[in-house]
Amino acid sequence: MDSANNKDSFVLSEIVHALRENEPALSTIPANTRRAGVALILKVHREELSVLLIQRSVREDDPWSGHIAFPGGHHEESDVDLFDTVIRETQEEVGVTLSPADYVSQLPFEKPYTSDQRADLLVRPFVFVLRDMPELILNYEVSKVIWVPLERLNSGELLAHETVHFNNNEYLLPGFRLNDKQFVWGLTYRILQRFFSTIAKS
Repeated sequence: MDSANNKDSFVLSEIVHALRENEPALSTIPANTRRAGVALILKVHREELSVLLIQRSVREDDPWSGHIAFPGGHHEESDVDLFDTVIRETQEEVGVTLSPADYVSQLPFEKPYTSDQRADLLVRPFVFVLRDMPELILNYEVSKVIWVPLERLNSGELLAHETVHFNNNEYLLPGFRLNDKQFVWGLTYRILQRFFSTIAKS
């Protein structure tokens, strides 16, 4: 693709083509490995192709409390597969009903680094494109939804290194500084970087 500073690099048809051309092969994971799925949802918002992010509610029982994330969650026994997990979790968290017609591709599994207790967890991102602006209905797990233009994320203007606190330690990590209160780091940041590197391959 062209330079990130060229808005033509975010032509939706080219993004879809690149994602499908570079979709990872199915991989076998250990039987006891816990799995989760997240939805990377794209939509033209205010004339710019944007991605939907959520801010998780501040809750003591949530290891990602207050973080900027994608809709999604853990696979449950009632789920047919991780795709089913993402459909269910997105509906529960933000009220968006995704369908197979909205689905584009998936990205490789990622491993969150938030807690040693979750070292066996793998997360699969699924990419969707919405034609219409959805009505958002947030549940108790989500405090806010943010539509962020892809151009801003990939231009470099939001890149920053900041100190974050988790696992009773402090770490200087890269991420996207959206504003004075919202910093995208960790798993969400790495998924976005993987997404941009994938669409740049075509």
